[in-house]
Amino acid sequence: HEFGRHVAGSILEHSSDDHRARVAAVLGENVLSHAMNRSASYVVEQALEFCCDEDRDLIAGQLLADLDTLLVLSRSHSGSHVVRALLKPGRGTRQRVLKDLRRLEPELLAFKYARPLLDELRMYAEAGSWLGRPS
Repeated sequence: HEFGRHVAGSILEHSSDDHRARVAAVLGENVLSHAMNRSASYVVEQALEFCCDEDRDLIAGQLLADLDTLLVLSRSHSGSHVVRALLKPGRGTRQRVLKDLRRLEPELLAFKYARPLLDELRMYAEAGSWLGRPS
């Protein structure tokens, strides 16, 4: 729901760790579906930003479980925003996402929503910031 995403986002940003964990648990039940949904993807992004490391790792682990999942996410409008959230510093996922995007690059070239991700990939590669640096 369009307004529900703001409520859930506010809970993630301003509420207790227990409430954040509850939201993360609900997201974790079907995180790929949530990441592909226009409204729920915002909540997934917020969870990746505000949840504790354990919950964030659980969500990210499901999203990065295999290349097919990253491919599906990268090709969709909502999913590509979630992938971009995984690229942010301090998440511990940037290196993995960049490496996997590099492997998927030939397949992603044809998809409109993947192009900005590929541009980001090139930017990191040109800056050398994806090679061997922790994220």
